[in-house]
Amino acid sequence: MDGVHHSYLPVVDRSLEALLGRIIVIFVNGELTVKRLERIGQCNYLRASNPAYPPLPIDGREPHV
Repeated sequence: MDGVHHSYLPVVDRSLEALLGRIIVIFVNGELTVKRLERIGQCNYLRASNPAYPPLPIDGREPHV
């Protein structure tokens, strides 16, 4: 299961490309979030590990990590 727990310190390698299937750190509406980059049909989405949150479409925007 993915997740950043209370005592964890995420490490981000900005030299890696944001590819499908990878967990990425991304700005969404001015806030940092950690999501998995996925493709559903012809659209790219950010998927949260928590199934209570629906996938967030990002088509028309390039993911900047």
